[in-house]
Amino acid sequence: MRYSAGRKNTLFWIAAVALAVPLLGYKGLAGVVRQEIEIHRLNRKFAEAEKENSDMKKRLFSLENDPALLEREVKKRVGLVKPGEIKYKFVEHAY
Repeated sequence: MRYSAGRKNTLFWIAAVALAVPLLGYKGLAGVVRQEIEIHRLNRKFAEAEKENSDMKKRLFSLENDPALLEREVKKRVGLVKPGEIKYKFVEHAY
C-alpha cells in the first residue's frame, strides 16, 4: 500500500502526538517522575522524623530513669538550686 507524501506526513504527526501525549501528559511519564521524586522526598522526611522520635524516646527514658541527669537538666534549663547551694553567674566582659 502506497501513501502520498501528504498522507505520510499526516500519519507521522498522528503517531507523534499519540506517543507524546502519554509520555508528556500530566499523568504520563513526567507525572510518574514527579510522583517518584515526591515519594523519595517524603520517605527521607519520614526517616528523619522516625530518627528524631527514637532519639527523643531514648532521652525521655534517660530522664525518667536517671535522677542525676534530671537534676542536671533542671538546673541547666530552669536555674533551680537546692537549699544551701550557691548559684554562680559568670559574665563575660567585652573589652
